[in-house]
Amino acid sequence: MARFKELSAQLIIKELGLRFKGYRVEMDLTQKELSDKTGVSVQTIRRFETGSAMSLGFANFIELLRAVGLIDNLDETLPELPISAAVLASLDSKKKQRVRHH
Repeated sequence: MARFKELSAQLIIKELGLRFKGYRVEMDLTQKELSDKTGVSVQTIRRFETGSAMSLGFANFIELLRAVGLIDNLDETLPELPISAAVLASLDSKKKQRVRHH
């Protein structure tokens, strides 16, 4: 496994492209079939998989992840921030304490 924090952006892109190609091949998809499925051009897919795409659009990246079943992994990449204790206490204090009928 690559240690991304020690790699340049270019090397990270190259590593991700190689990994992505492995997933695509495992799914028995050609670059053309993947392009048809995602709307991402064959040229963009080829450049990503070879590490020569220095500016793969995020929307394209999301569609490629979706196509190979890895879209849920984005949640691990950028998880939601946990709610702080102060915010939780504030929310608890705003809960209904009783019900009144007039």
